[in-house]
Amino acid sequence: MTNEKPMQLNFFEPSASQLARKSDGDTSKAAAASVTKSGKASRQRRAVLRAVIVHPGKTTAELAVKMSTPSNVVSRQVPGRRMIELERLGWVTRGDSRFCSVNGTKARTYHATEAGVRIASSGKAQ
Repeated sequence: MTNEKPMQLNFFEPSASQLARKSDGDTSKAAAASVTKSGKASRQRRAVLRAVIVHPGKTTAELAVKMSTPSNVVSRQVPGRRMIELERLGWVTRGDSRFCSVNGTKARTYHATEAGVRIASSGKAQ
């Protein structure tokens, strides 16, 4: 885990400024505003947290495969983007790096923390 301070993020309605860096361009900031306003980021965080709980020790690419259905393929970027937020919230933690079965490259693995399991089982993880 990095030495960054935990993100002060309202899990239900995070501000777009918390999803985009100050140095990001206007298009990234507009995208962050859109996924925040629509609730898409919140739904994705909930889905990624559930996937990490059910499939601990997976990489983001492996989680994307586990989250996919025949009618809805999830790209690796979805868990990757939300994992950072979940990690800053203290709901997931990084595991060991290993070779990813999807990409064949070395990648981080993730595990849910006790707090992540608690929030997911409480139904408050939105």
